[in-house]
Amino acid sequence: MAAADYSGAQALYAEFVNANPGNPQAARARAIQAALDRLLSAQTELDRLIRSEEVPRLRRELTERHGEVERLRAENAKLRADLERLRNIDLQTLPGAKK
Repeated sequence: MAAADYSGAQALYAEFVNANPGNPQAARARAIQAALDRLLSAQTELDRLIRSEEVPRLRRELTERHGEVERLRAENAKLRADLERLRNIDLQTLPGAKK
């Protein structure tokens, strides 16, 4: 495990458990083996996703969404400015309004 050879470590833990099922450390070895199984499975899935078109497609979608958010923020700022301008016009044209 220290060398990051997780599949090799998983095999060695399995070998230990099979050779020494009654050893007090066998339960711990099985737990580590199960954790290594999950780690190797996650790495395999991550490698598959990286090699697929999924990640580049998601990045493109994220970039598009970010652009849309920025466009909406700019539109929101413009609408707020327009609203403030209209409010000021209303205040100037209302009878008895403070000028």
